Amino acid sequence: MKRAHEAAAYDAWFREQVQASIDDPRPSMSDEEVRAMFAKRKAALRQCA
Repeated sequence: MKRAHEAAAYDAWFREQVQASIDDPRPSMSDEEVRAMFAKRKAALRQCA
């Protein structure tokens, strides 16, 4: 019974997260844009180390 409740709670949480993402008014970023952004971050962190 506990596992069924946990599974239902997780399902509800997951659906809320997906809906929040769908409803997010911010513009989407392409995969290439995200990869470039994180590559810059990674390079900056390597220079600091």
